[in-house]
Order: sequence, then C-alpha cells, then structure tokens
Amino acid sequence: MTVLVSGDVCGEYDTMFQRVRSVMKKNGDFNVLFCVGSFFADSEASREVWLEYKEGRRAVPLPTYILGPNDGSTADLFPSADGGEVAPGITYLGHHGVLRTATGLAVAYLSGHETRNGKAEAWQHAAADGNALTEMGSAETDILLTSTWPEGVCKYSPEPMSLDPTSESSIVANVCRFLQPRYHFAGLQGFFHERVPFRNHEVLRERPKPVTRFIGLAGATAKKGRWLYAFSMTPWSRSPLVDLNKQPPDVTENPWSRSNVAKATMDHGEETHQAMQFFFDLGDRGKERGRQARGQRRGRGERRSLMDEGLPLVPSKHQRTTGFSPVTPDSCWFCLASPNVEKHLVVSIAEHMYMALAKGPLTPEHMLLSPISHHPSSPTLPPPALAEAQKFIRSLKLFHESRGARAIMFERNYRSVHLQLQVVGVPSHCSTEDIKEAFEKDAKFRGFDLQEIPESSDLSQVVPMGAPYFYVELDSGQKLLHRIHNKFPLHFGREVLAHKCLLNVPERSDWRACQDGRDTEERQAAAFRKMFSPFDFTLTD
Repeated sequence: MTVLVSGDVCGEYDTMFQRVRSVMKKNGDFNVLFCVGSFFADSEASREVWLEYKEGRRAVPLPTYILGPNDGSTADLFPSADGGEVAPGITYLGHHGVLRTATGLAVAYLSGHETRNGKAEAWQHAAADGNALTEMGSAETDILLTSTWPEGVCKYSPEPMSLDPTSESSIVANVCRFLQPRYHFAGLQGFFHERVPFRNHEVLRERPKPVTRFIGLAGATAKKGRWLYAFSMTPWSRSPLVDLNKQPPDVTENPWSRSNVAKATMDHGEETHQAMQFFFDLGDRGKERGRQARGQRRGRGERRSLMDEGLPLVPSKHQRTTGFSPVTPDSCWFCLASPNVEKHLVVSIAEHMYMALAKGPLTPEHMLLSPISHHPSSPTLPPPALAEAQKFIRSLKLFHESRGARAIMFERNYRSVHLQLQVVGVPSHCSTEDIKEAFEKDAKFRGFDLQEIPESSDLSQVVPMGAPYFYVELDSGQKLLHRIHNKFPLHFGREVLAHKCLLNVPERSDWRACQDGRDTEERQAAAFRKMFSPFDFTLTD
C-alpha cells in the first residue's frame, strides 16, 4: 500500500494538493493521504477556498483523511467529534479511534493538544481519550497519527533538539508506548525531524518486536523542512513475522524504557507517585466500577491495565493530578478466536464469516453476521469474506421466505470496532414499502435522511473508507444509506423494526434490556441451527 502523509496544511489546500498531484505524476498513484497537525486556518481567504472544496467545485486527487482542531478558531469546520466527511473525498477521522483500510492497514489517531487542567475542550485530549484509544487499538498498529509530538521522543536520539512544550503530549507518549506503531507521524512543531527507529522490546529479556519510526513533519507554509512524506508498506496482518521484527543497525533504546520512566518518577517525587497511583488503580471507586463491569471475572477475558502488561507509564510534566490508565481487552469481542466470544450463540461457521444469534434478540431468529478475522465494516471486507456474507444473506432471505417473512439486513458503522450485519425477519403482512417507509419516516423525525442508492452499487463505491454510516438492505434488494456526520442513535435499526407497526416489540429495542439467560440462549441457538440447516450452505459446500 502506498501512503502519503502531510504536515500542517494550515489552510493552504491548493498548495498541498498541487504538490500531491506533482508527486503522483512523478511516482504513480497513491492509495491514501493522511494529514497531521492543523488542516484548517481561520482566515477569510482560506475559508472561501475551503467552501469550494466543500461544495465539490475543487476536487482532491485521492482519498484524504484529516485530524481534528488544535484550537477553537476552526472547531466549527468539523462536523462532530465522531468524524465524518467534510468535503467530497476528504474525511475527518474523528477525535480519536482506529481506522482499518480495505487493504488491512491499521491506523490509530488522536487529535488535539494535551489538556493542562484535566478538562478537555473539543481541540484537546485528556487521559480518558488515551485510555479509549488503547481499548480500540491493538498490538498490530501500523500507523499512529497525532497532532502533537509524544513527550520525550527525542530521548536517546543522536539529534537532540529544543521543542515547543505546548505541542508535546505525555498522553500521546503513553499511547505510542502502548500501541507500539510501526510508524508515528505528528505535526505542530513547525519543522521536519525523522528520528532514528527505536525498539519496543528489552534486549536479551524479550523477544524482538517491530521497531517504531517517528516522523515529525513541517507545515505546508514552511520555507524549509519536509512536510510531505511518501512511503509504501505492507499491513502488519499480511507481513511475515521475520520481516516485521527486523532491527535496523541504527536502532536506539525506547525513549520510554522502564529505567527511563522509573528515574523520571523518582525525580518528580511524591507528586508524581500519587499520579502514578491514580494511573494504576483509579482509586477504590474505579476498582469497584471495574469489578461490576466485569462481573467479578478474572483470567483471560478480563481487561488489563498497563501495569498488568508490565509496561511503565510516562510521567507528565503538565498533568500531576490526573492519570492515564490505558486498558485493553485481550482481543475483540467479535473475533471468533477471542476467548471473550460467547460461542454458545454461534449457529454457523464458514471459512471467512460466521453467523450467531444476536444478544438480546428482537426475535428468536435475529441473527448477526460477522467476519472471523477483524474487519470493522463492509467496505473493509476482503472479497472472499464479502462473498460469504452475501451467501449468508441470500440463505437467510430464503429461510425467512419459507416462513412467511421478509429478511431485513442493517449495519451501523458508527462507534463499533467489528463488523456486525444484523438480519431480522419481519412478517410478510408488512409490505416492503411499509418497512421502507418506517425507516424513512423515523429517520426524518430524528432529523436525518436515508437515501436510496442503486441496488447494483457496492458500499465501497459510495462511502469513503473509514467514514461512518448506517445502511439498510430490504428483502427486495432496495438499499438505504445515511452517511453519518453528527451524532447518531445507536439503536436506530432495532427501534424501527421493534415498532408496533412492524414487529410490535418496542420493549426489545435496546438489547441490554432484554437479555436472556445462557440456557435460553443455548436453546434458541440450537433451535435456529436445526431450522436453518436446509438453507445452510456451510453444510453442503
């Protein structure tokens, strides 16, 4: 995969995209452009030019992804903290999260400056944001994009330099220390610096791990310094381990090594000790909250803190009264290999996809289709997995037709980390037009539109990679789509189908309010498996 990364654009959109076109003309097409630092500027001239991009009067040469605001002056140009398309071909990633491309590239991101008082504005990040990002991320992060440099990244570098402390972040440092990305890009310092790679393991004590390459980029307005970085990489998920773990000859110690952090803690004294205590245990209320959330569980399924992982935290010189306690699940709750998957709900397993009874189902035949490997949305599915998903949907349509029902499929790619295609049967006395009208009317009532897209179209053709959306496919093949730009009701699909005019089970619109016991779930899964067997292609292929 070929990637371009830009430093601070600061409203110089034409300058940046003209340079990108020049690079592409000379070197061939690139798959994607990421922009770190500040993308917008608050001047009247830059806002006028931006309006032309927003309205599609000026085009971009390739899919472009940007980070969030770094001050209040341009915050109005971003749709919401959840991200979304800001102009044709330009997508705001969001405040923090993980993007997984169709090629399998895992890109983590964190916008804004570190807050100095514990309260984060829209253009700042706090400890909780770093915590959330490490929950979403994994040990297989290809790229980390941040607005600010990680605090202390120049430690052990042969090129020490003076940095603007307001554009450094200890939270970013902790995220980088925990996710161990292969590449980390940041902006805002105003100059270019490509640090020599650093290790992510302790020599002679741990197995080798991929190194991290940190690149700080200059801005598009800088007279000197590189602000556009081009490279190609094979996603972690498709790379041989022996290649990933190669250690270059100039590699240095990790700037946030255990000894380095331990010394920093001693130097800062009792004040930092108290902060570190907060980092590790979140106090009694935090521990109690955690026990309740886990149902007192221990072992492989429990979420673990950095202390559990044996990874030290970087003390912040800016934040002494708040903590950073990154927590990560052992693995995704929907990846079939995860110890957390409730396997008693699984009904059918193919080579790339599996089908399971929904948790807190609308009906006993409410099914979830998910990829066995980690893919967040339909456009990111590899072709073989997409083909299997379509086979499952066709089989479910035939199953429901045989029972006098219509199979309705919907997907919400918003605040979710693993693809879930939900398929529900609606009695055939409800016509397809009735179901379509129910979705459209409810959407309009909530202040957004569902647009019909061609039946022959593929989601990857109409939705930018990584952009949030809600999608419905009716039994007739008609497709409805909403590209999410602001907040979106998480239970919208269930609430529409649960309405009295369709399934008439409004009390089951929220799955958390209607969970059945394990015995009931096992009986329902077994019953559906038996009923579905004549239509299950996995039993005959």
